[in-house]
Amino acid sequence: MIGSIRSKTDRGRAAPSNLKGQAYMVEMFTVMIASIIILGAAVTLLGSINTYRMRTDKTLLAAQDAVNALMLTPGFPSDWERNPSSASVVGIAYRRNVIDAAKLDALNQTNYSALMGLERFNISISITSGGLIVYQTGTVDTNSSLAMVERTCAFINGTPCTLRLMVSGG
Repeated sequence: MIGSIRSKTDRGRAAPSNLKGQAYMVEMFTVMIASIIILGAAVTLLGSINTYRMRTDKTLLAAQDAVNALMLTPGFPSDWERNPSSASVVGIAYRRNVIDAAKLDALNQTNYSALMGLERFNISISITSGGLIVYQTGTVDTNSSLAMVERTCAFINGTPCTLRLMVSGG
């Protein structure tokens, strides 16, 4: 009888030891599943932030490229203002950051948004001098994200001015 009592006692003690191992396994799986869910949420969040930044940066980079083409080059061909339909690149520069008035006047006779690679955007170009707007063309949607690039420039006669290009949509 004593042997049978001991074996019942031994069996009773062995059971909690096995359950202890099962509890660790359940806890480990719970922690792993929670970690995977948190990691997935973080990757999704960072991906959406990256997508937003890429879209926003793309608009700003396109606007900067367009301002560079306008203010740093005379366009192509360099006398495109004589025949605006022949322009493949619009530029209004007489020389770097100096505006050629004839090219500026001819700008509205072209599809300047397509020639600057901004055909899917709304574009506004304005030039101010002494606080007054001396040239303005195009409109932008102020309800969507805007990218704005300003460039200090001058007219051929030396009058200082500021060119502002705003781009929205896309």
